[in-house]
Amino acid sequence: DHKWVVLEDTDQPNRDFEEIAVSDPRVAELIGKAVGERFVIVKGQIRDREGVVKQILSKYVRRHQDCLGEVQVRFPEAHFAEAVAIEPDDAPLQLGLAAVFASVQARAFRTEQATRVYVSLPMSLHLFGATVGKNSYSALHFIAYKEGTFVKCTTGDGEENRRAKAAVATATTLVIDLSAIATLRMLSLETVLTSTLFKLVISESTWLELIETFRDDMDESSTRGVMAFEDEHFTMYQETLEERKRRTENDEKFLAYVQASVTVSPPVQLASWDPEARETISNYVGTYGAESIALSEREGYVLWTDDCIQAQLGAGMFGTIGAWTQLVLARLADAGQLSNADYITATARLVGFEFAGTYVDSAVLLVAAKQSEPDPEKRPLKQAIAVMESPQANSQVVFGMFRHLLAHLYAEDLSPLRRCVVIRACLTALARTPILWRQLSVLRQNSRLMFGLDIIAEQQFN
Repeated sequence: DHKWVVLEDTDQPNRDFEEIAVSDPRVAELIGKAVGERFVIVKGQIRDREGVVKQILSKYVRRHQDCLGEVQVRFPEAHFAEAVAIEPDDAPLQLGLAAVFASVQARAFRTEQATRVYVSLPMSLHLFGATVGKNSYSALHFIAYKEGTFVKCTTGDGEENRRAKAAVATATTLVIDLSAIATLRMLSLETVLTSTLFKLVISESTWLELIETFRDDMDESSTRGVMAFEDEHFTMYQETLEERKRRTENDEKFLAYVQASVTVSPPVQLASWDPEARETISNYVGTYGAESIALSEREGYVLWTDDCIQAQLGAGMFGTIGAWTQLVLARLADAGQLSNADYITATARLVGFEFAGTYVDSAVLLVAAKQSEPDPEKRPLKQAIAVMESPQANSQVVFGMFRHLLAHLYAEDLSPLRRCVVIRACLTALARTPILWRQLSVLRQNSRLMFGLDIIAEQQFN
């Protein structure tokens, strides 16, 4: 049997905390002993009862480990942490590892199912986040980094776009939702929070949820890892202690920057909501989402969110107006509070992260090509080419974008093969639209006019 004892300088040791007083006779036997040495637990008349020192730890480390190891026993209804016993390497049956693998595989299946629901049905980021992580912050990051899944920041409806633009143009205050904060962090554009064009506010629950998102109660003294099931294989992603410390420092700096840049505001309007409606909305977009909608009810306020489902919910029930990140960044750029270069760079990244309805022009396409080095199979050029292929795209604008890209490719010091691969990917996309195919045919017939004396470039293009 194994038993821990905590030596405490007290006359009233607490046995619930495994404490024994330093005046206890057993302590005299333990003092000075090293790991592996024997000691007398109780002296007997026939034979002493002995023990072996197995481990020596600080009482704080011991209690921390006890909390982690026994949390499942003490709180059986909670499932935020679970301890699984793993058999030794030479054990014939690895039941512990098998259980872990099965759990990881089941989680991957649930995540895939939730992704399909998000893509096909009006599922909020909060509900998606409850399946794959914590909240809409983690949900947005998951979707943005999962290639082939669009972030539903807008429906793409023309009337929605017109209404949102008009609202942002005259807004005095933007209520920043958790999803918009996640987007800014992903774009490394948290500096826009210091803009003087708008007053920027977040709800109390949004601020608390953001703090909770970065909370990390794991053991600081060890490497940690996350296991995933991807492409029919198990993969372990490890994070060293140094990497984790660096990440934690960056998270703390980000939180401090947000706290210094925005106003945390109580959602007093929430008290006027019907209790049943309040509960329904809170379940659907989270308390933090409901509070953001409530704050946006004020005149001159606009809800800045990259969850179009939340924006539509607020608009339909309370008449609020929502705006998404590209729209807000465009307004800041127009007002001179965000440089045009930073706006174009951010837009190219939004295209790569597949934010729905992101407007692409020649400048964005060129930056996307540079960010992709330029490789048509890499973000964001791959996604930008897909936008050009969309049936909803303006054919004249798309053709102009392609001509600008051509000029850029032949002006850059690229290998003929790399240049050819990019052009071929664009031609394949454009050829799917009949009117663009005809324009490409005309362009080829008149390629000498475009390339001038650069005969080699003309030959490569043709």
